Amino acid sequence: MDGVGDLIDLDRYPLGERGSKRYDAFIETCRAMHDEQGACNLQGFIRPEAIEKLRHEADTLLPVGYDKVFTRNVYFTDDDPSLPADHPVRQFWTFSSNQVADDQIDDETLIRQIYLWQPLVDFIADVESCATLYPMADEFQALNIIALEEGGGSPWHYDTNAFTVTLLLEAPEGGGDFVYAPDIRTKDNPNYDGVKRVLDGDKSLIRQLPR
Repeated sequence: MDGVGDLIDLDRYPLGERGSKRYDAFIETCRAMHDEQGACNLQGFIRPEAIEKLRHEADTLLPVGYDKVFTRNVYFTDDDPSLPADHPVRQFWTFSSNQVADDQIDDETLIRQIYLWQPLVDFIADVESCATLYPMADEFQALNIIALEEGGGSPWHYDTNAFTVTLLLEAPEGGGDFVYAPDIRTKDNPNYDGVKRVLDGDKSLIRQLPR
């Protein structure tokens, strides 16, 4: 196995065995988790000693990042005054984070090497039932490092891409929970009532990923 593979707990997660019965069974497990929960959470994916190296890389890069503060709604759209004041489209939140853009992360970093590691790319494609995945062409957003300081966070939103892969390098001392509302809308039904319930604090539709 190459250097990147040594960072990952391949005894637990057999990404280097594509085509084997063990790998196929693992993919089916991940797909079932994804279908049932709306997310696939692989705890301990990166070995503890490797996490320290990645965290050090991220800490080294954060000073060149930028503090991002902006206001948005769930849909990344403009306000629509024709709708009722409490409609989800009209609910906006301001939040902040520190972000390192793709073009600020050198090719030599372990973070980028993991991002481009073909067995990982193949694994994600297999779980998502994609024939092929390609690196994103956006020179700023393809790969990001995001740090949330005290009081920072990301409000409710719909991602604009088909799926997102997140690697947690450092858990907060408190808060910072990854919560989501799976299958709350469909292509044909935006389910504004359900979205409004979530925004109003109804936790019955919400799930939380364990760290």
